[in-house]
Amino acid sequence: GADARAALREGLRAAPGHAPLHTLLGSMLDADNDVEGARAAFREALRLHPGDGRTFHAWARLEARLLNWEGLRLLNEQAQQAFPPSRGGAVGGVSFPDDVVV
Repeated sequence: GADARAALREGLRAAPGHAPLHTLLGSMLDADNDVEGARAAFREALRLHPGDGRTFHAWARLEARLLNWEGLRLLNEQAQQAFPPSRGGAVGGVSFPDDVVV
């Protein structure tokens, strides 16, 4: 609870550019129902590390819990930019050569 939050904030003071700490803060704030605080923390985490899949997942859980379909759509668009399909396609993170039909 409060001790974990205080330790996290101390970590952020020591390393403000550490994206995973912002993601963790966002998850903690989400658990406390501080939606705007959580969104701000996730936004900062993605600003620092645009390709962090953990942040996308944590933020998507928040928006899904709120039934915010527009927010999920926007996150999906942002994730597609961060993780473009590889050549040959990808299914579930597994890439196949061009001559393999999936």
